[in-house]
Amino acid sequence: MSGIADFLRNYHFLDFTKSVTEAQMALYKKPDQTWAQIGSKFYNICWYNGKAISAVGFDVITYLGVSALHGCNLFCPPPSAPPMFSSPLDNVQFIQYAVQRALWNWDPALKREMQEGIADSLSDKWNVFQVIGEWSIAYSFENAHKSSFYKPTFLTTSESLANGESFRNVGAAFASLRQTDKTEILEALYHQKDSPSLGFSAKKVYQNIRSLASKLQQGNGIYLTSYGDYVRKKASGVLQEPIPLADQPTVGVVLPSAPPLPGVVTSVEERRILADVEFLHRSLKNPVIPLDSYSKTWLVKLVINDQTPLMRSWNSLEAFMNCAPESSPKYFVARLVMLHFFKEFYQKNKRSEFPNFITWNERLDNGKTLRETGSEFAQLSDRDFVLIQKAILDPRRSSLGGHLREKLYELSVFANQLQRNQNFLRIYEALRIDLVAV
Repeated sequence: MSGIADFLRNYHFLDFTKSVTEAQMALYKKPDQTWAQIGSKFYNICWYNGKAISAVGFDVITYLGVSALHGCNLFCPPPSAPPMFSSPLDNVQFIQYAVQRALWNWDPALKREMQEGIADSLSDKWNVFQVIGEWSIAYSFENAHKSSFYKPTFLTTSESLANGESFRNVGAAFASLRQTDKTEILEALYHQKDSPSLGFSAKKVYQNIRSLASKLQQGNGIYLTSYGDYVRKKASGVLQEPIPLADQPTVGVVLPSAPPLPGVVTSVEERRILADVEFLHRSLKNPVIPLDSYSKTWLVKLVINDQTPLMRSWNSLEAFMNCAPESSPKYFVARLVMLHFFKEFYQKNKRSEFPNFITWNERLDNGKTLRETGSEFAQLSDRDFVLIQKAILDPRRSSLGGHLREKLYELSVFANQLQRNQNFLRIYEALRIDLVAV
C-alpha cells in the first residue's frame, strides 16, 4: 500500500512514456551490420513504437486521476525543501541569503511587490526594515546548528530588550523548542503571517524575535548600514544571485574532459583544440580549487554565463589592478591563462606547456616583447606568483608591492590583447561548454 501511495505522490506526467523512450534509445545503439541484426532491430523498433503509443495513453489517464486526487488534497507530493546556501562571507551577503530564503516560495505577485519595497526601502504594505530584521534573525536561528555558520555583527551586538532578553537568550530558547514550533515560527516570519497558533513558550520566542527586529531598525547602525549596502549593491548589479547548495557545481566542473576513447582517431586540429582547452582548464582549476565552496562556485558560474562584453584597451595601471572577475569573466580567464603560461613555460621551463593561441609578436606599450616579459617572470619566486594570483582572484584586497604591481600590469596588458585573439575566443567558448556539460 505504501508503494502505491509513494507512486501517487511522486508521479510526473509522461513517466511511463519516458521509460519506453529510454528503452528505444538503447535499441537504436544496437548493431545493424547483418541482415539478421537489421531484421531484429526493425522488429523491436516497431514493437517499442506501439508500446510508446500505449504509454502516452496510459500517462494521460494516470495524470488525470492523480490530478483529481491532488485536487482533493489526497496523496499530494511532499513540499520541496527550502534552499540552503554556503556560509555567508559578510553582513551584506547574509542579508542577501536571508531575503532569498524568505522569498523562495512566495506568490510571484507578492514577491515582486516585496522586492520593489526592499529596493525602494519603502512599502505601503510592509515595514521593510522590520521585515528584513525578522528574516535575518530567523535565518540566523535556522542555521545556528552549523558550527561554521556566519553570525552577522548587527545581531551579535544588538541591544537587549526591556524584559532582559537578548539575541543569545532568544536563540537558545528557539533551539529548545519542538521542531513543529520552530517550523511554525519560521513560516510565520518568512511569510509575514499574523498571530501563528503557538503554545506559551513558542509564542514568547516569536514575540521576542519581532521585538529584537524592532530594536534593529530603531538605531542599530551596523544593521542600517548593512541594509543600505545590500540595497545599493543589489541595484548596481554587484551582488550575484546566490546559488543553492543543491544546484552548485562540484569541484569537478573545472576538470578536463575525458580523453578520446582508445581506437578513436582524432585529427591533428582536434588534438590541438583538446590540448588548448585542457590548458585553460588547468589555468582556471589551479587557482580556484583551494577556494571556499561559495567562491569556487561563483567564479565558475561567472565563466559559464559570461554576460559581459570585451573590455576596451586600458593604459591605466589602476584600471588593470582593480578589474574584478565579474567585470569581465573573459578577461579574468585570460589573466589566469597568462599567469599559468609564464609560470609553466618560463619559470618551470616546461616547453610542452605552450598553448597554440599564444602569439609571439605581442608587445607592451614600452616595446617589451612577450619573450622579454616571460624571461622576467622566470625570475619571480613561487610566492610572488601566488601573490599575483590572489590579486587576480580578488583585486579589492590586493596589496602588491611596486615590482609585482608592474608585473601584474604587464601580464594584464597581454591578457587584454589575448581576449581579442580569435583562436583564444574559440577555445574559451569550448571551455564554457565543458563547464556546463560536467
